[in-house]
Amino acid sequence: MAVEENVKEKIIDLIKKSENLSRTNEYGQSFNDYHRHECTGWLSSALNIVQLIEPNPEMGYRKGAEEIFNRSNITMIPQCVGDFSSLYILY
Repeated sequence: MAVEENVKEKIIDLIKKSENLSRTNEYGQSFNDYHRHECTGWLSSALNIVQLIEPNPEMGYRKGAEEIFNRSNITMIPQCVGDFSSLYILY
């Protein structure tokens, strides 16, 4: 399988997983530590894919992804997963 196909499959998988991970409690926070850890891993994986797709750090798509990643915090991280997955859908 070509690298491009692997990347496409990974993006599709990330988008599917984001639907559950972007859900929050009534305060907009992660449900528990496990949920937060999953979100952290998701964001790291998603950023890695973006950096592979767009090697130029000055391009808008990559800048947007890195801004979302950098603003993710411990409690509100599921919202960043949702924001980040929107980049994939729009791209």
